[in-house]
Amino acid sequence: MHLRLLFERLKEHGLIINSAKCEFGRSSITFLGHHVTPQGVMPLPAKVKAIIDFPRPNTVKPLQEFLGMVIFYNRHLPREMTGAFEATKTALANATLLAHPSPTAPVALTTDASLGLRGWGCVRAVGARSLAAVGLFQQEKLRSSERKYSTFDRELLGLFLATRHFRFLLEGRQFTAFVDHKPLIFAMAKSTEPWLATTSTLCNLGVHHLHSTRGGDRQCGCGLPFKGSDRPKGWYLSLMAPNTKGPAFAWLDPSRLYCNSQALADCVKDLLEPFHNDSVDIVAGIDAMGFILGACVATTLGKGFLAIRKAGHLCVDTQSQNYRDYSGRDKTMEVRLDVLKAGVRVLLVDQWIETGGTMKAAIELVERFGATVVGVAAVAIENTEGGQWIKKKYKFSHCIPEELQSQIDQKYLDSFKVNCVN
Repeated sequence: MHLRLLFERLKEHGLIINSAKCEFGRSSITFLGHHVTPQGVMPLPAKVKAIIDFPRPNTVKPLQEFLGMVIFYNRHLPREMTGAFEATKTALANATLLAHPSPTAPVALTTDASLGLRGWGCVRAVGARSLAAVGLFQQEKLRSSERKYSTFDRELLGLFLATRHFRFLLEGRQFTAFVDHKPLIFAMAKSTEPWLATTSTLCNLGVHHLHSTRGGDRQCGCGLPFKGSDRPKGWYLSLMAPNTKGPAFAWLDPSRLYCNSQALADCVKDLLEPFHNDSVDIVAGIDAMGFILGACVATTLGKGFLAIRKAGHLCVDTQSQNYRDYSGRDKTMEVRLDVLKAGVRVLLVDQWIETGGTMKAAIELVERFGATVVGVAAVAIENTEGGQWIKKKYKFSHCIPEELQSQIDQKYLDSFKVNCVN
């Protein structure tokens, strides 16, 4: 019927079509840079990939090129930036007062550093009524080489850069520096530290520990919160605790980051980011620590949670799968029979993937029912033979930045050096 109407309309207007360039009986077509289906119109994947692969512009011309690519598909984009535009105007209208410096008021410098920032800080002067008056703000990003620094070195770098940046205000006067990294306090008290000679030429300071406030947010006492947008991926990994009980246990305890509400929320957010456009029917967590992350992921997605348990814990009929865990012990896992079936899309979640034996067994168990493994998510996937097999065969996500992967594979984190002192 539709073709008859089309041909009648073409004949009515005297139009001739080239049959070699036409496609008939198709439920979807590619037309003018879009993929047209009965359900709607979407951008072509090839065009989208070109935009995704476009490097971050740092001059005007590349920025214009990028905007030109994006504008073609602008009707597909949500108008979230309109809100950011209005928020910027509101923030300026309610801008923090930058007080005039007082030559006699006590001065405090507050600094912080992370995997993404070289250090941010503010200077404040305390008046007669002990009210903090904000004087100046400063923030910088880490260079690639500096991202490899230990937590101690990053915090020290942040303190040094902030002191140098505010030299015009701090030089020649006593002031107090507030940091959220306790080892710095002990180090600054050692007169033998070689780098203290450089610092002492800039200032005369006392260093105090500033305790973290709720979650991952560090309130510096002068109006500079640690914004969520400033938290780099994996910032919470420094919260993980090293093994203190010997080779019979895993080399670290990731569960310490679960005790921090912001860390847990950011961890789940990072794990789900690669699966933003994937359809998930149910989340399956692996006994036992995978239950924590898996349940959080399921709640965030609004999906159900399926427990893949060690043998002997389920009181219903089950399907089982043998495997060898990271310690080399032979074990069996099982799952109930009344949930998984052909076509069900499953996101598998575990805390840590070392040898990959446990996750591989879970994959085999899910696929035995005819269900589909959408992907694999874990706090970390080590580059062992099993870990690489998972990364190659399945879509995956983990929280380890590229610069920390080698430390994970070597089973040691630089953050262990200082966490034991905090």
